[in-house]
Amino acid sequence: MMQLNKNELILEIESIKNKLDKNGYSEESKRFKKIIHTFNDATISKIEYIKNLELLITMTNIRYLGDCNIDSYDSPWKWMNTLLQVSTLAIELLRLEKQ
Repeated sequence: MMQLNKNELILEIESIKNKLDKNGYSEESKRFKKIIHTFNDATISKIEYIKNLELLITMTNIRYLGDCNIDSYDSPWKWMNTLLQVSTLAIELLRLEKQ
């Protein structure tokens, strides 16, 4: 179950990264790309994995990216809901890792 959630999370992060890049937020996109690379690294330590989950939770906070103008969303609320969904999934994975 945890692997499925991790794969789902990576797909969601890639989607956010692509949308940020397409809309001119290249610095933010690079940060997400680094997290994706870390999550795909089979040799990542548990501590590093937890650090990146925590970083992802911070980055998907509405205060951090909520004001980005993403063309593929017809409402800023839909963008914020996407961020919230990714953050919620990351929090769930973090909780599982810390058990």
